[in-house]
Amino acid sequence: MTPSRFSAKYAPRARKVTLAVAFAVTLAMAGTSCMTASGASRGSLSDAMNKARDDNEGSRSVPSGPPRSNDISPPATSDRDAPVVGRSRPDHETSEPVQWDGDLFFGARGGINAVSSIPRDADGWGDLLIGLSGNTMDVDFFAGVKVVNPREGSSIELSTRDNLLFFRAGGEMRFLPFGDSDAFAPYFGVGLGGFAMFWEYQNPVYSNGDKIYGDAISGVSLSASAGLYVIRSRHVNVALSVTPEISFFYDTTFQGFTNDYFAPYGTVALGAEVFFK
Repeated sequence: MTPSRFSAKYAPRARKVTLAVAFAVTLAMAGTSCMTASGASRGSLSDAMNKARDDNEGSRSVPSGPPRSNDISPPATSDRDAPVVGRSRPDHETSEPVQWDGDLFFGARGGINAVSSIPRDADGWGDLLIGLSGNTMDVDFFAGVKVVNPREGSSIELSTRDNLLFFRAGGEMRFLPFGDSDAFAPYFGVGLGGFAMFWEYQNPVYSNGDKIYGDAISGVSLSASAGLYVIRSRHVNVALSVTPEISFFYDTTFQGFTNDYFAPYGTVALGAEVFFK
């Protein structure tokens, strides 16, 4: 008996579900940056990074920025927004139940960044995967970590202690242009995710009377990948990949500093993965 595969009928739904889940994860992780304890701005992140350095001979107190408004205006409403009572839904609009016609898989992957816009001496990353594998398309959701060791002597290495730690999650879609094959099947993919990056300051800084040892910032990542399934059998898949990715940081850190330090972060990752169906 041959394993079931994605049919053309349900492929569009798979794409919609993948994008919806990835977008929800991205919003949830980016939204955590808003959870600061005070409505007052702590000032700029670049000031905090400079104050944390060992060669800073002055005060480690970060100048406060202008207060942030916590007022939220209610959404505008009109008669057009009111629900229509008693309106029935035409029969032809009745949605069919979502059916999946593919192989459920679980797996893991890992690798390094061959290129990175953050100067570093070493880095590495790893993800857990769950998804559906079809004849011409795969859909997966991932969650994992990335560790970056900043290059010795770089600005970020002088301001932080130990490594930068990323937690990330999101969704991907892969397309097999030549269809399914038992081996050496190329694919192209796109991905969307959210992340949070954590660090510890080289020395604690002070802001609004608080002593701050570390901070974090979240953001959104977009990726495009190209890879090769070295093995693509009924129960096991093994693949190699190259993935350019760009990450955009949120405008405020978890501690409330305004981000004027981290620009968009680009990488080219080399990875290997294995998953089981």
